[in-house]
Amino acid sequence: MTNVMRLLSALLLAGCLTVRGQKTEITYLSGTDKDNTVEWEFRCSSGMNSGRWTTIPVPSCWEQQGFGAYNYGHDRKPNHEQGHYRKTFSAPAAWQGRRIFITFEGVMTDADVRLNGRPAGPVHRGAFYRFQYEVTDLLRFGEDNLLEVIVDKESANESINQAERRADYWIFGGIFRPVYLEVKPQSFIERVAIDARHDGTFSMQVFPRLESQTGEVTVEAEIQTLEGKRVTKPRKGWGIGPDGAITIAGHMETPLAWTSETPHLYQAVFRLKKGRHTLHEYRQRFGFRTIEMRPGDGFYVNGVKVRFKGVCRHTFWPETGRTISPALALEDVRLIKEMNMNAVRMSHYPPDSYFLDFCDSLGLYVLDELAGWQSKYDTQTAHRLVGEMIRRDVNHPCIVIWDNGNEGGFNFEVRRDYAIWDPQHRHVVEPWSKLDGVDTHHYPKFEPSMEAVTQGGLVYMPTESLHGLHDGGHGAGLEDYWETFRQYPLYAGQFLWDFADEGVVRRDQRDSIDVENDKAPDGILGPHHEKEGSFFAIRQIWSPVYLREPVINASWDGTVSLENRYHFTTLEHYTFVCQLERYTSPLDTTVIRHNNENVPAPALSPGQSGSLRIPLPADWQSYDAIGLKALSPGGDVVCSWQWPIVSAKETAERLSATPSSTRIGLDEAIQKLKPRIVGQPMPEEPKVTWAQTADGTIRVDYQFRLKGDYDYAGIAFSYPEEGVTGATLMANGPYRVWKNRLKGTAFGVHEKAYNNTITGQDWDYPEFKGYYSGFHAVRLHSSKSADLMLYTPDEGQYLQIFTPQRPIHFSKNVEAPFPPADISVLNIIPGIGTKFSTADLEGPQGQIQHVSGQTIQGSVFLRLE
Repeated sequence: MTNVMRLLSALLLAGCLTVRGQKTEITYLSGTDKDNTVEWEFRCSSGMNSGRWTTIPVPSCWEQQGFGAYNYGHDRKPNHEQGHYRKTFSAPAAWQGRRIFITFEGVMTDADVRLNGRPAGPVHRGAFYRFQYEVTDLLRFGEDNLLEVIVDKESANESINQAERRADYWIFGGIFRPVYLEVKPQSFIERVAIDARHDGTFSMQVFPRLESQTGEVTVEAEIQTLEGKRVTKPRKGWGIGPDGAITIAGHMETPLAWTSETPHLYQAVFRLKKGRHTLHEYRQRFGFRTIEMRPGDGFYVNGVKVRFKGVCRHTFWPETGRTISPALALEDVRLIKEMNMNAVRMSHYPPDSYFLDFCDSLGLYVLDELAGWQSKYDTQTAHRLVGEMIRRDVNHPCIVIWDNGNEGGFNFEVRRDYAIWDPQHRHVVEPWSKLDGVDTHHYPKFEPSMEAVTQGGLVYMPTESLHGLHDGGHGAGLEDYWETFRQYPLYAGQFLWDFADEGVVRRDQRDSIDVENDKAPDGILGPHHEKEGSFFAIRQIWSPVYLREPVINASWDGTVSLENRYHFTTLEHYTFVCQLERYTSPLDTTVIRHNNENVPAPALSPGQSGSLRIPLPADWQSYDAIGLKALSPGGDVVCSWQWPIVSAKETAERLSATPSSTRIGLDEAIQKLKPRIVGQPMPEEPKVTWAQTADGTIRVDYQFRLKGDYDYAGIAFSYPEEGVTGATLMANGPYRVWKNRLKGTAFGVHEKAYNNTITGQDWDYPEFKGYYSGFHAVRLHSSKSADLMLYTPDEGQYLQIFTPQRPIHFSKNVEAPFPPADISVLNIIPGIGTKFSTADLEGPQGQIQHVSGQTIQGSVFLRLE
């Protein structure tokens, strides 16, 4: 069983912290996650199914269980339901003499907790934070006990409403994270805060809570592997300092350091002792890791400069809102790493702790964020919630930066609090601002970004960039940003907005998915993690094993240029798999494959370039395509590429040698297909001629001259969309492309079923309509018309298949121009913009094509069969 699976199994269990002598027992009163819930009695004050006692699964968001009413944060009239929860549980008589605490991992938004009719403590206000009450004196041991929780969706504290509930995301109510009892000895270790550096130096603050009669105590600590093997001798500490902690400091020889590429973890075992007797034992996972922000330079991990390849992530699932599960958190982390990202920003609140556990185990740098979207908590509230966030999360090595709110939701008076609670003194940023040496500007455009990395003087790290509304942003423009700015020392990387569309399954709208018009379809993935084209573009652009596409011709000897873009990892134990593909015919998906032996990668150090020599069989030129996969030492695919061996001219010759199955008259074909040149301005009249071969194939030859700026240019045809069932396409696919998002596709023969997908509005991917690069041939299948076969002998052409439907609510920036045609073979296609900017402002690849009098000529062959 892998470490990750062990962790997942442990998180799914209602467990306890095993100790010698005494132990902390954990008893869940709720379920553990969205897939493991417990029914509580429940009554909602208004909205769906309100005004009566029934039951509800806990944890959950009550809207997703059919109660209350929905709100997006921008709604002018927020709903204000109150949920009344009741749960009866027993407190065993054996618990007497122990100290009992009730812990809530998260409640939206104000929680009034009562046990046996008495308040457990002050009302907790704030949704995304763990809180706890001691309830020892409120319990009836050996009897049933009644827990009541009155939850107000709107807070009595208006700053909390403004910071959390008027934010740009879906707003829910309820006990949405687990609830459990912690049974502890009379004297115990409440928490620890560890600062462990990559050189082996460590300082561990241990915070005991002692009963008055305990007397003098010591704390003993030893470091173990996660399997329990001791790697340091026990080290003692005593004497409680003014901060309430006993500090244990020391040094471990040659620890395995934690990075996103090498997520090595240890556990520290702490024993609170009186004499030789252990009163309590406490275990804490951690990693040896040093994080620095060097002003005017950048972020360093373990003395190595790193650049963040990141994404912003909501805690979210369509059916259950903010209530998720360890299995889903693990899937999120794996998908983020599959895109070759090394970082994730919490938006806009602290996540479930098990998400951070997986970031620790699998390796992601995390920006953990205090809630506050364009409005801040009042100072008293902010002091309290900063403490609650950091006390829970401080020991996660994955967390490298704290975010003090977002986009103006900053309370600058609590900046010093982070250092009080965090002995590592991790850097604090206010996303969207220029402060404390870091520029985290949101949605920067290309030219201002160039100024920032060359003249700004601040470390440049946009914490939201390339807004992914519909099919814009994300992969479109990313190559320009990454390849240009990574050369400059001030560039520390960027975070894309965002990971997945926030589409809610609306219980009040027949379980349809609602993305609040154009507010929430911003993801690289759909609501249920459907992969958009940008997923694969990002994966290739950010691949740490970076290949430059070779020029494949008769003289190619199999050499590919290679660069190691890892920060810490050599390629010594990496391998490449080479696969050759031969198609029975250019539009036949029957494939003959030849697999080479795995090829060892050259032992390149981080940042080093070299070459890879692929051993090719003698008949390699008889194949149509060649593919490569880079494999990690563990066998994971880092990235894959596939390029054509066959030329467009060779494809055309093979198709022309195949007789047409039907024959249609030339005049009739021209009347139906209406060939014409598209693209303005045309400085002179284009020439289009056509002829018919003996077997009925129509050949169209064209010539035109371009002078000026062009979104698109080429030859277009008419073909009825009604009745089209799909296409067989020989080109780069299966996803469509834009001028500023050409990466992430593979050359081959792709079968594509027809759909009318509007990206981010429905999620049948890959989309059918759009532009395709590396075009050789296509057959459109129709149930109402003759099938259309179209191919070209010209290299580097694009294909347009129909025009995507306009989104219901959209920014014009993400509606790219298309020719007034059904099918086009094009020399030029447009880029696509983002929600906040046009394509030309997002880098050179997105700029409109300027042509200075160039003459274009080409040929297209067509058959109607």
